[in-house]
Amino acid sequence: MKWGIARLLGLASFAAAAALFGAGSIRAQQDGAAPEEGEPWALSLAAQLHAEKRCDVQATYFVRELPSAEGTLYSGRVRCIDGREFDFSQSKPHLKFDLKACEPAAC
Repeated sequence: MKWGIARLLGLASFAAAAALFGAGSIRAQQDGAAPEEGEPWALSLAAQLHAEKRCDVQATYFVRELPSAEGTLYSGRVRCIDGREFDFSQSKPHLKFDLKACEPAAC
C-alpha cells in the first residue's frame, strides 16, 4: 500500500506542476475545419495568409499554444483551399505570424 500512495502523490505532484508552469497544449482540427471563429489569433492568421499568400484557409493542424510572459504564442500548420500548406509561428503574441511554405521535401 505504501508504494501505491507514493505513486499517487508523485502523479498528483506532476499534474500540479504541469498546470502551474503552463504546459503547452496541442490541438488539431479535422480536415475541412476552418479556424475556430471568434479566436483572434485564427482570424489574424487567416487575414494575413489571404493578404500575403492569396490563401483561403481550409484547415489548421498541429496547433500549439505556448504560454509566454507576454501572452500566448501560436504555431502549427495551415492548409489552403488550393492544397498549399504553410507552417506558421509567432515570436511575440501581437506580431504577424512567420509563414513558411511547406514543400513536399521540407515537411
